[in-house]
Amino acid sequence: CWICFLICGHCSHGICAEIDESPEYKRNIDHNKFTRVFPEPQSMDAPPYTPQAVAEDFHEAKFNMLHGNIKSACIMAGSAVETACVQFGAINGGLKEKIKTLLNAGIVTQGLADWAQEIRGVRVDAAHQAEREATLTQRDAEDAVLFAEMLFTYLYTLPAKIAERRKSTAKDA
Repeated sequence: CWICFLICGHCSHGICAEIDESPEYKRNIDHNKFTRVFPEPQSMDAPPYTPQAVAEDFHEAKFNMLHGNIKSACIMAGSAVETACVQFGAINGGLKEKIKTLLNAGIVTQGLADWAQEIRGVRVDAAHQAEREATLTQRDAEDAVLFAEMLFTYLYTLPAKIAERRKSTAKDA
């Protein structure tokens, strides 16, 4: 087992990788031969079944969060949430009104709506940071991205998984 200290070609941060066979000392080490990597690579993918328009904004939000671009991460997470709201028929007003529309239509729960309002505030602070004299933190970005991920799991992944399960059990019966 060999331990290598490397620089990530994507983010330029240091990583530690374990490989079972002796690495050839060359510029490019085959990352497919790593048995473990620290820190573990993080996926930038949106939850399964998330539509492309929403997934693209989510990807940008997560990328920015992981690279310390707090303001951009907060704005893009809010944009992804707003795009999802529109896809579910909430087309009028700002994000606050769109969330309320989804709640009134029974598409989201009260808990998700409350959480969405908290994250909406982070997006507003990011978009109007100077005039609001807002100070954003890495945690704000992480919370915004986490909320978006959980919302998309609720709106897209769970219904698709339930439909798949029902279809598979109906075939088996």
